[in-house]
Amino acid sequence: MAGASMERRVDAQRSDLKPLVLLDIDGVINAYPNEGTEAYKLAWARMAVFIGEDTVEALKTIFERAADVLWCTAWRERANVEPMEFLRDYRMTDKTHLGVITDGGSFGTWNTGWKLEAVKKSDVVKQAVQDGRPVYWIEDFGWGAGGYRHVGFNYTDIIELGITPIDTVGNKSYARLRPEHLAGTALESTTSIIERVEDEEYVNCPDGVCNGHGAHCVRSRL
Repeated sequence: MAGASMERRVDAQRSDLKPLVLLDIDGVINAYPNEGTEAYKLAWARMAVFIGEDTVEALKTIFERAADVLWCTAWRERANVEPMEFLRDYRMTDKTHLGVITDGGSFGTWNTGWKLEAVKKSDVVKQAVQDGRPVYWIEDFGWGAGGYRHVGFNYTDIIELGITPIDTVGNKSYARLRPEHLAGTALESTTSIIERVEDEEYVNCPDGVCNGHGAHCVRSRL
């Protein structure tokens, strides 16, 4: 049933339209945990932030391929300060700010339960789905990663909205965006070659069985 639902949503999308991306920060741009991350170590809002080289590569691809990117993060409006400056400094975008999906809360209220309802209420998201544009939600959902926190909702809640979730949590409970998370989606780089091997573990598929739809099935090396 879940596979059929995803298939209907994919079929309804128009490949000629550029996607809309909902982008989290912590566990996506900011690596978690950050130990051993060979990356940029920055101070945002008096916090240590670690951003991997592979994350920068993936972000550049997203901004090249996506027509619109919205912040969907507990940073809320603060995402348009230090995180936005980083995107501009590395020439991923020339915009001074991105739209923000928010519940009206403030920076520093670290929870994720509000996100699904806020996404449901977003006119930008609803219009993109209605137009048939691919919509991707990139978040450290943590499905299939033992011991990792759960966001309070599951992949079917998101797929039923016409949105494809991309889970950045690996099978070792680490979380950061990497180019392989974009494989099989409209965000995938047309110039990068993503190596695929037979011994991949599909860690985010329902019931541990891959139905071949790609975006929500994060492929991780064993």
